[in-house]
Amino acid sequence: MIKYYALIPLLCAHLALGAAQPQSIEPAQVVVDTKENDMHARAYFAAGCFWGVEAIFQEVEGVVETTVGYMNGRTPNPSYRDVCYTDTGHAEAVEVVYDPSQVDYTSLCRYFWRLHDPTTMNRQGPDVGSQYRSGIFYKTEAERVIAEAVKLEAQGHWKGTIVTEIALADRFYDAENTEILDSFRFKAFGIHDQNPPDWKFDPQNAFERKEFMQVFYDCLSHLNENMGQAFALRELEGLSTEEICKQLKLTPNNLWVILHRARKQLKSCLESNWTEGDGVYEC
Repeated sequence: MIKYYALIPLLCAHLALGAAQPQSIEPAQVVVDTKENDMHARAYFAAGCFWGVEAIFQEVEGVVETTVGYMNGRTPNPSYRDVCYTDTGHAEAVEVVYDPSQVDYTSLCRYFWRLHDPTTMNRQGPDVGSQYRSGIFYKTEAERVIAEAVKLEAQGHWKGTIVTEIALADRFYDAENTEILDSFRFKAFGIHDQNPPDWKFDPQNAFERKEFMQVFYDCLSHLNENMGQAFALRELEGLSTEEICKQLKLTPNNLWVILHRARKQLKSCLESNWTEGDGVYEC
């Protein structure tokens, strides 16, 4: 049986959801090249958390490569920390390298409007901020015309008004690799740098109370099967990304998205159902 109490510091840390202020790491700068090679073309999309967007585009036939990064902001050479904690104006974006003989730009735009909610301004689900805005960043006038046309087509399928930004691609900056991005949230072995400033209670103290553990286990049980398995393997059993991906048949990008959403859902559930003052489980 898993010794849950022995893992309390780890759970507190991981539920913090990235409030740590990491050291500055310079990512690689990539200037958008409008000259495509003979075989492949590039397209740029923003639709919320770039890991989730990338994972979906990776499944599209004809897409040969994807890269997550930042673009169309004001700050040169932005880092993940910059984009999340300062007003850089950048969007979390995905560079999609594709084979035009297998999939065209119009089809990619149609996939784009199906994979997220384009009617929410600067938000996708629990992720809020201008970096999560909906956007298509075109390189040529022909791409702009296609994007605008498909936007009109997509509007017929949404009750709300589409707020997707359609703008000329400026610069695309590669995001730091997965290990570096994760280190922005956690120290070695998954220990968090500090408690987040926006908790409604002190998680460290709460985990020491048995009444809170009842709430925690109940919240944990409400995660869907995918989230619950991934969270347990990572946070409770301490498996590596590689081990979890092999066991659950996930890509690393898919795993990080699942864990990100699991931590947010748990944090929301805990804050909604726990009152620290009297130890009452509010259901």
